[in-house]
Amino acid sequence: MPEPQSITADAAHAIVSVVSIPRRLQLYSITDHELTMLFSAYSSPTLTFLGLGVGAAISFWISLLTVSGLDNSAHAAFLAMAIGASVLAVFFGWLSYRAWRQARTDVTKIITSSDGQP
Repeated sequence: MPEPQSITADAAHAIVSVVSIPRRLQLYSITDHELTMLFSAYSSPTLTFLGLGVGAAISFWISLLTVSGLDNSAHAAFLAMAIGASVLAVFFGWLSYRAWRQARTDVTKIITSSDGQP
């Protein structure tokens, strides 16, 4: 096992450079209701159902397209489940997009009402 090396302060200055970047921090006043609206857009159950729908649709379509020798009833069942999961994935995707877009609008309203400029 190699031995640890000690680095002197002069050697550290030669290797490491520290750059200070000024930043501007703005604080906005928001109510509990506004904070809950913003949080709910990114943690809504529609995102969970979107993930489940997309995963199920992919699974059913891959199974349907790769398995051969299915009888007609099994093929119809897989086709129905693939189409149903695809429709649900599109539906929950649309709901998730609407919630995300509404959250962006709410952020713009909060910023505008806080300092008068968008």
